[in-house]
Amino acid sequence: MDTNIWLKMRPHYIYEWRMMRNLAVLAPNGHHFLSATVSNALVEVFVVHFANLFDFLEERFDGEKYRWLRVQRERAQNEVLALTSARFGRPADKLWDFPAIVAEMQPVVDAHLRDMDVMEEL
Repeated sequence: MDTNIWLKMRPHYIYEWRMMRNLAVLAPNGHHFLSATVSNALVEVFVVHFANLFDFLEERFDGEKYRWLRVQRERAQNEVLALTSARFGRPADKLWDFPAIVAEMQPVVDAHLRDMDVMEEL
């Protein structure tokens, strides 16, 4: 990636990542004290940020090691980002493991930031 583009994009990249991490803490799965609307909104916001970052870093998620994460990205497309029949199902099938998604992405996000920051210094 061109250094000038990265310098402009970096704050947006960091914003996406911070939103994912912060929303993982607020994960509404099984938290019935939230209204359905707020709970659904938190899920949708997390999934949008996850999809944005995943798509931006997609080539880094190649191989068997990231198969589960790719399944989660496909699930995001089918259950949240598009109106499909994949939205049908029992509530237990709808739970997302936000902390696991963040944990799986953390090393890739960190590596990308290190790579780009080194490039910025060149």
